Order: sequence, then C-alpha cells, then structure tokens
Amino acid sequence: MSWPTRARSGRVTHAFRDLPATSAIIDGEIVAVGSAGLPEFRRLHFRAAAPESICAWAFDLLHLNGKDLREMPLARRRDKLQALIARFDYPLLMFSESFDDADALLRACEAREMEGIVCKRVDAPYRSGRCATWVKVKCAGWRAANRERYRLFENAR
Repeated sequence: MSWPTRARSGRVTHAFRDLPATSAIIDGEIVAVGSAGLPEFRRLHFRAAAPESICAWAFDLLHLNGKDLREMPLARRRDKLQALIARFDYPLLMFSESFDDADALLRACEAREMEGIVCKRVDAPYRSGRCATWVKVKCAGWRAANRERYRLFENAR
C-alpha cells in the first residue's frame, strides 16, 4: 500500500508543527481531495494526488500542551480542538464538524459517493480501537465501488 510520502504530505506536516501549542495529539485523517473538494481515496493511495490536494481533517484532541484529555467527554475535547484550529486558521488543516441529523448526513454522503460517517457519543471519553461509544456507518454504494481498497489490504497481509 502506498501512504503519502513526505514530499507529498510535507505541507500538512508543517501545518501541524505550526499549531499554536507546545504539544498536541490529534486524531484525524490525511485526505486527498478532488476538484469538487470531496475526498478521493484513489488519489491518495495510488499516488495520483498532487501535493496541493492533500489536507488533514481533525476529529478529536487527545493531549494538549502535556495534558491528557482522553477522559474528558468528546464534546469538550472537540471544543478545545475547534478553538485550537480556529486560532491557527490554516486551509490544509480542517476541523471536522458535528451534525445533529446523522440520517441526513449519511444521505448527503451517499449522494456524493463518499464512504460514510462515524457516529460518536458526545459524552464519552476517548477509547482506542473499536468500542461501544462509536460506530462507522458506510454508505450503501461505497463498498462495491471500492473493491480495490479491500484487495489492497488483503494483499498487504
């Protein structure tokens, strides 16, 4: 599998280094976006992404300035993350917004042929790995359209 090389993801790396914090551990995802501004899996993993199309979406803040935040409820951690990113205001590092209507969000993702959504309990502390406080919901048409993604993981074993 091909992950973004330093040459392709260097601008995002610098964005994280320039955050107004002495240290931070952020849960997020490196994404290659297409001309419509939507994530395109193939562009990132098959080296088709130009460096300027690579950005990061931040979901959660686990540590900030040496303080462990994982026992805080998700809503508080996300408030801190949003404030940190807003103070920085850099276009390659984006805060992943919350949505109250998961069904409407999933329909909007399906219409844009996106992978799906992650639903998390706002009152839950952070737990690494799969747990009962969050679930990933895939769009109905996504898996069939992305069979090669599963082949990549099978071949990597």
